[in-house]
Amino acid sequence: MSGAGARSTFKVYGYDADGYGTWLEPDDVKLDYDHSVVRVEPSGDGYAVTALTSSGASAITASAAGLTTHLAVSTGRLDPGQYTIGFSLDDEAGNDSMWGYPNNAGNPIPGGPLILTVVAG
Repeated sequence: MSGAGARSTFKVYGYDADGYGTWLEPDDVKLDYDHSVVRVEPSGDGYAVTALTSSGASAITASAAGLTTHLAVSTGRLDPGQYTIGFSLDDEAGNDSMWGYPNNAGNPIPGGPLILTVVAG
């Protein structure tokens, strides 16, 4: 999101035990996030997100029926420079792997590191 006052939307999609999927109604989902960074409000069958700060980040955690997922949201822009990116992957069995984190936490990225270069413009 570009900065304070910027708006976006999202929806939460879920599956039942038989594998049928549908969008979840806001009343069926519990959200947790940093209320000083964004405001999240029900909007139709999803949510409207409004940035409250010119620069910041928060994870939005959505929980329903004992299951949880996460959505990242950030406001503002990165300063010009180079940023090394690390990430984590996990599967349905609960196995997870970390890749490219600093200080040798996790595995090195093959052919890496993964570097994002931000230029002024």
